Parts: sequence; structure tokens; C-alpha cells
Amino acid sequence: MSEWQEVKLNTVTSYIKRGVSPKYVEIDGHSIINQKCIRNNRVTYKDSKLLSKTQKIAKEKYLQDGDVLVNSTGVGTLGRVAQYKKIGVSVFCDSHVSIVRANELIDKVFLAHQLSYKESAIENYGKGATNQIELSSHDLGLLKINLPPLPTQQKIAKILPNYDDLI
Repeated sequence: MSEWQEVKLNTVTSYIKRGVSPKYVEIDGHSIINQKCIRNNRVTYKDSKLLSKTQKIAKEKYLQDGDVLVNSTGVGTLGRVAQYKKIGVSVFCDSHVSIVRANELIDKVFLAHQLSYKESAIENYGKGATNQIELSSHDLGLLKINLPPLPTQQKIAKILPNYDDLI
């Protein structure tokens, strides 16, 4: 029988940081995901805005296929989780959303499901005044998750998306 471990999120990720502080434009910009775009464990672009293509953005802030996005500001939105699936163009998230990028110790899909199950726990990590509650990248990294061996993660990751599609 495989042994599961409880680990801190920062041990199975290569990157946990907030998105960019955007310069918005009305036309001809990059999509930028905000808190409204993350609902029901999905990323939607209906409420996304446009980021100026002239704004300089650090390479690590470009969203990568499989990144997990975590709302990190506000009562009622803090803790919502969704996995980004590459859409063929540059996409970013704003500074109210944290980017969580898996390392080689965890399957990306497995990570997304682990975090989606922990949404209420993530919300409890928030600090601050009413309606201005914030989640720091450091505190998010301290979240504990259950981690089986990689082959078990991969098996689970192949099964769970099929059920998500049914739901």
C-alpha cells in the first residue's frame, strides 16, 4: 500500500506569487483574469479585462498550462480555485489572484483538485479587515495538503477530470 504524506504547499510548488498590477486598455490587449473569472473551479473569460501589451511583465507571471489560480482578496471570493488551461495566447492574472505552479513532485491536475477541496481552509488563511481580507503568497505556501506517491497522483488525476465533466 502506498504511503500518503501531509506536506506544505510550498514543498510541491516552484512558484507561488500574486499576478500583475495591470494597466488596463479597452482594445488590443492581453486577457487578464480577475477574481470574477474564477468560479466553480473553472476559469471563464466573460468578466476578464485587457492588459496593455506595452506593460512590461516578468516572464514567470505569464500563465502556464496547468497553473492553479487562487483568489487571494476579499470576503466571499478569497480561496476560490481554478486550473488554467492554455488557450494559445498570452494570459495573465491580476494582483488579486495568486499563481500556484506545480514542481516535479506533484501532478498538476492532482494539485488543482487538492486545492479545490481546500477552498474553505484557504479562506481561513486570509488576514485583514472586513471585506479587505488578503491572502499572502507566503501563507498560501504553508497550507497542508495530502500527497501520495507520484504514480498514485497520476492515476487519480486521470480519473477525476472525467467526473468533473459529468458534473
